[in-house]
Amino acid sequence: MKLPYNARPYWPPPRLILPCWATRRMTTMQLEAIFNPSLQQAVFRALLHAQSYPGLAVALPASIEGKDAHRALLSALLDAEVSLADVEALLSDETDWPFLEARRAPVEQADFILADGARPLALKPRLGTLSEPEQSATLVLRLQNSANAPQTALHLSGPGIREPRSLSVNG
Repeated sequence: MKLPYNARPYWPPPRLILPCWATRRMTTMQLEAIFNPSLQQAVFRALLHAQSYPGLAVALPASIEGKDAHRALLSALLDAEVSLADVEALLSDETDWPFLEARRAPVEQADFILADGARPLALKPRLGTLSEPEQSATLVLRLQNSANAPQTALHLSGPGIREPRSLSVNG
């Protein structure tokens, strides 16, 4: 098959060329696996399944290590149209923010909020209403996956949950 003169095949995988300000040269940087569209789609499908069944633990793809789960989730959810508040600076300015493309915002105005679940939070996020739930913020908590961490039991009930469920999380 002959490609048009301006078309490029998608192999090898795309690389991002970033300016290196110290040397005024262009450097090439290979994208991390979590920014791969097929992995983002798998994470998004797992998230949809988890949101359809509150209280159900859903496994992420095996290629995502535990420490990168929050980054993979955000890479699947965020784009330039939404804002993110990184309460405890869990994301790197060099390796995360440029690829997530989300706007930074204070907690009160953010569409998404990232925080560490091991620490108590005193947040005042945006709250939606029954008629406009999309106006609320989505809270993403990074939890520990350690057997030594204290467990917290959550009891879930309410609209969208057919029968009460319990869930224990570490962190």
